[in-house]
Amino acid sequence: MNMRATVLWGMGIGLAVFFGIAGCEENKTAKLQTSPADRARSNTSAADSRLDLRTQAGRGAYTLQVGYYDANFGNDFRQAAEKAAKVLRDDGQQAYYYHGPNVSLVTIGVFGADAVATDPNSGQTVYGAEVIELRTQFPHHMANGREVIQYMPNGTKVREGSRLVRIPAPKPAWR
Repeated sequence: MNMRATVLWGMGIGLAVFFGIAGCEENKTAKLQTSPADRARSNTSAADSRLDLRTQAGRGAYTLQVGYYDANFGNDFRQAAEKAAKVLRDDGQQAYYYHGPNVSLVTIGVFGADAVATDPNSGQTVYGAEVIELRTQFPHHMANGREVIQYMPNGTKVREGSRLVRIPAPKPAWR
């Protein structure tokens, strides 16, 4: 992950306290620095509709979800997701936000239906080369700007990984 993308998750965008989920905790160890330019860019408030994931409906089937924001972040969680997508986009990533009723996603990339398949012999999920490359750059899934740590039954801790999700349908014209 490059510096701006790393900074993204430690800026004011992601400094809220992560809510507890059974078997999960936030990673509080990272202390990240931000430049004045990054702070100024993160303070923009107007949503850029070109970053709305719904604009990609029909252009692809999947996108890589790298994080989400919800009400546990605060009342401005939707704006936080928009800012996160903007910082990633400014850093050269094909980033988007998506606002659901209770959560706002941050995603990267647009992939066709062939980006994921099931191996007929093993039954395991197989990803295309573009998805694998992007997951190498963005391996972890963030919750309100923090990595999610899962406790496994054997006692080990595992960071929750980024995930391929379907691109939602476009907004209805009547809204």
